[in-house]
Amino acid sequence: MKKNIGVVLSGGSGVRFGSSLPKQYQQINQKDVIGYVIDAFRNSASIDDVFVVAHHDYINYVSDKFQIDVIEGGNNRNITVYNALQYIYRNFPDCENVIFADSARPLLKANVLDDICELLKVNDAVITTSKITDSLGYKNSFVKRDDYYLVQTPEAFRIDCLKGFAPDSDATAIIQQSTCKSVYHYDKMLYNLKVTYPNDLIIAKALLEGIE
Repeated sequence: MKKNIGVVLSGGSGVRFGSSLPKQYQQINQKDVIGYVIDAFRNSASIDDVFVVAHHDYINYVSDKFQIDVIEGGNNRNITVYNALQYIYRNFPDCENVIFADSARPLLKANVLDDICELLKVNDAVITTSKITDSLGYKNSFVKRDDYYLVQTPEAFRIDCLKGFAPDSDATAIIQQSTCKSVYHYDKMLYNLKVTYPNDLIIAKALLEGIE
């Protein structure tokens, strides 16, 4: 049986957060931010297995606390994704689809992952996107915001589309390195906050309590 494998990307050190403890291990309501993401994968009826890619300093912490398989990431996002793919090739030869999610997006829900896996049945990739609602400028000019969108996670793919993924690429989104022909833009997540700064924890807490 072909499988849907989830990957929680947790290799970042959270420099912008300004704390010795990375943002994904900060707590909201006595629960690590990454815990919300792991729970979303575990509660999804469509995900067959999930593992975490983490900075080497936190491998044991995540493994012990969440009882989940953890592998080592790299010093940038593309190396972390590459390591995840190599792990899947070695350990999940029957993997058909891979679904990546940031460890610092605690608003992810299981039903979103179910939707995405269903969409992968008829698309090569499903990427989470968000419309730009503010005016968009470039240096001393302005551009038409309708021509642009934000790329977030989850990013999901038929794994065959990622065979040429390069760890040394300058691309900032996984989709930029894929060979997908059909890409679905999933824009149904009204709130998909990524915890980046300390005040984001306050906002995420309010949103979590408001949408439970």
